[in-house]
Amino acid sequence: TQLEIANVQRRSNKFDEALVYFSKAVELESDNAMYYQNLGLACEKMKLNDRAAAVYERMAAIDPGTTPFVRACAPSVRRRRGSSPIFEDRPIRAGRANTD
Repeated sequence: TQLEIANVQRRSNKFDEALVYFSKAVELESDNAMYYQNLGLACEKMKLNDRAAAVYERMAAIDPGTTPFVRACAPSVRRRRGSSPIFEDRPIRAGRANTD
């Protein structure tokens, strides 16, 4: 599967290849928050912080239970997307990020 190939690439430190396969996995199963987590981590390794932040926001929208992970993600991602409610230290309403 795409995920298995992506994980092999990630373990080999081939993050550019892993990014391609994690992206494909997300396309095939767009409601799987863990796929988004893997994609976000690959983006971070490639220093694609804006993309990582967008991926993590989508992950939290799919599964609000992942919000603590999103908030604990790399400081560089948090700095780039600090205005996004998902990165703030306040409660998230079920199913979506605070927008007020």
